[in-house]
Amino acid sequence: MARPDPAPAAPVTRGPSVTVGAPTASLAGLTALSAAPNPLDHAFSPDRHDYVVRCADDQTITLSGTVAPGVRLRAVALGPGAPPPALLTASFTQVLRAPATTTVRLELAPADDPTGPTDTYRVRCLPPSFPEYTVTVSGTPQASHYLVTWGTYLVLFDAEGTPVWWLDQAPRRPIDAKVIDGRLVSTESGGDHYTFRDWDGTVVRTVGHVLDHHDLQRLPDGRLVGFEYVTSDRGFEEEARFVALDEDDDETWVWRTEDHIDPSERVPAAYKSDNFAHVNAVEPDGDGGVVWSARSLDAIYAVDLATDEIRWKLGGTDRPESLRVSDGTRILDPAEVVNLFAGQHDPRFWPDGTLSVMDNGSSDPQRRPRLIRFELDLDARLATAVETVTDPRAAYSGGTGSARRLSGGNWVATWGLPQVNRYITELTPAGEPVLTIHGVATYRVVPFEAGDLEPDELRSGMDAMAGSPTGLTGTVLDAVDGAPVAGAGIALLHLADTSLAGAATAGADGGFSVPVPPGAYLAYLLDATGAHRSGFHGPPSTVTVGAGAPTDLVATMDPRRGTIAGTVTEDGTGAPVPGAWAVALDPVTGAPRSGVTADAAGRYATDPLPVGDYRVVLLDPAGAHAPRFHGGSADAAGATPAPVSEGGSTVADAALPPQPVEPGGSSLDGRVTDERTGAGLPGVWVLALTASRYSLAGTAVTDDAGGYALDLAAGDYKLVVVDPSGRRAAEWHEDRPYHAIAEADTAHAPATVDASLTDSGGRIVGDVRDRASGDALPGTWIVAIGPAGIAGGAVAAGDGSFEIEGLAPGTYRVTFVDPSGVRRQQYWDGADAYDDATTVPVGAGTT
Repeated sequence: MARPDPAPAAPVTRGPSVTVGAPTASLAGLTALSAAPNPLDHAFSPDRHDYVVRCADDQTITLSGTVAPGVRLRAVALGPGAPPPALLTASFTQVLRAPATTTVRLELAPADDPTGPTDTYRVRCLPPSFPEYTVTVSGTPQASHYLVTWGTYLVLFDAEGTPVWWLDQAPRRPIDAKVIDGRLVSTESGGDHYTFRDWDGTVVRTVGHVLDHHDLQRLPDGRLVGFEYVTSDRGFEEEARFVALDEDDDETWVWRTEDHIDPSERVPAAYKSDNFAHVNAVEPDGDGGVVWSARSLDAIYAVDLATDEIRWKLGGTDRPESLRVSDGTRILDPAEVVNLFAGQHDPRFWPDGTLSVMDNGSSDPQRRPRLIRFELDLDARLATAVETVTDPRAAYSGGTGSARRLSGGNWVATWGLPQVNRYITELTPAGEPVLTIHGVATYRVVPFEAGDLEPDELRSGMDAMAGSPTGLTGTVLDAVDGAPVAGAGIALLHLADTSLAGAATAGADGGFSVPVPPGAYLAYLLDATGAHRSGFHGPPSTVTVGAGAPTDLVATMDPRRGTIAGTVTEDGTGAPVPGAWAVALDPVTGAPRSGVTADAAGRYATDPLPVGDYRVVLLDPAGAHAPRFHGGSADAAGATPAPVSEGGSTVADAALPPQPVEPGGSSLDGRVTDERTGAGLPGVWVLALTASRYSLAGTAVTDDAGGYALDLAAGDYKLVVVDPSGRRAAEWHEDRPYHAIAEADTAHAPATVDASLTDSGGRIVGDVRDRASGDALPGTWIVAIGPAGIAGGAVAAGDGSFEIEGLAPGTYRVTFVDPSGVRRQQYWDGADAYDDATTVPVGAGTT
């Protein structure tokens, strides 16, 4: 079915025009610009340099325009599959086709002086997942940009409602966003760590301390101040533990609500969740302290960083430090102050010393949110409301929201509970909207004024991100033989705290791709089969992911196993024995561990084997040669061991004496099945030895249904069934262990003899689900860790189920890793650390 075209970019209702971030000198060169079939987000104006258009994947968007005489236009397409730059004149067309091309930069210069662009316009594709919005401009905004978190996006709108910068963090959902020291700072819903980014998306710092996602601010001395929710010693949920962090993310100040706030200060209300404080903002006061907002206490507190004392309290229940409150006409009674504001958010100081707060008014469905600004006279212990702003469009607000004052007196607000008040707005002090962006559901909106941000830096950052998806691509190879390590797991960890940023599983060719934002990472390599040593890439080495193109990495893994290889020939002639079988016997038990078939030249090589000294028996399944062990012995006792080392390949040749082929004429047939499932087992070897001499009389290999047939002379035989993969234990008929040939039952040809094999190892099965929703989590990594390290692993199927097979009997710890990085790594059963994990016992043939 054809994919429908997306809706056009947001329609705009316009009042007076405003120019923000335009170049200082404008060349009257581009005289018209439009897009089809989807239009630009607003009509072209020479003074507007940033445009967006909605683009579906693989949809052709055609830009059309005209250039004034004497002007040269260079169209630079950006994107992972963008065409080379093109020179355009007069009337022109230029194609956008996402995702190959996501941006077109139109660079103008005088035709007689093409040394560099004099003016530049940009048209960007809004991705299909970008939320719908509309814009109404009804006045002259004082802000230049508006920063919001919206779904999975971080977005900067300009003063006409055009998205000029965005970053999709899917599947993460950003909550708090701001700019500190010129860098974008954000965190995600449920996330623990704030990240600092340049405008090209590069992560330049990850705060190593676990913090709540509501707010983070910089103190005047450069330290960061934030908080985390904790369950206190007195048993209350969502108490707050405030911290100040130095440049190394070490705590230099700690302040806990349970040490200073009495439970009687909580104001019960139906709209509140079952928690104590629910802190949602922190703000430096510029005088050696911080203020913070507690939604469940309906109050704002000021704390002295040096003494830890509460300087004052505004709103909520009365305590000795509470400020008196005036509405401008009279002093309110303490009972009135309790409900002064309810469920408030975003207290902020302004240059004139006043303090504003978003009063959600959550205590009563009939109340509406409002912005209140207070003048504080701390000598008189008095807070006077000097300004109140409301928006008649705003409905009841049960949570979230923000209020920011601009230097010209306007306010920028979002009114809370995004599903109700889905818009951001700039208003005059009289509450008249000058700009509204409808459809935006954000926790808070942060405005910027001219000079706060550098528009060209934003544009360059978006250009860099348009180059191609950022991340790490590459190949995982065996460090010894260079073979691809199929199924290897690659996890990128944030350099600051080694938390998971993203992960992928290598394909059959060892190739992988991990989409992550630009930044510095450590790469951890994992082979769930245990065949390679898991660990960091390099000593470890920092992997830097740049903007504009994926970073390539060839990673190697040291093998933990080795192989045995050799050539099987005929004794005397030296002729190869094509199709010969080579069986490696376990160094400890002597049981068949691995079996392989030689090629036409008699050459064989085992699958990787654990380190140890193996005995190798070579035999001709056609029966034309007598079996021999490596070293020429006819029995295991005289065999020469073949030592296997990590990454090594041991040569184990053999020369087999020729012998007459035993005559046939009678049949031994049957079916080999899995004892647990009853399913037929293909590729299993069945060998018949004469009952009197134990000499090889015939062989067969089971078909897809597990069936086999041996052409033998009538008589008595001992049958042994061997799984060459080593997964199931070899056995003699009937159900006798591999070492008990003397106890084996005799089979009389002709006859039908069935067999069932038992796993030599055990299995761990289960499923992985989201703890909150119960939804299956396909793609989750599950790794079983034994005494010697990683022993096996699996990737959860579409329904969340998994199965780890072939585990040696013993006890294991099982860990679960979400490769998207959205959820924390956990151990069975609900533990965060290896030492706290519940062990899982595994027995041979058990689940």
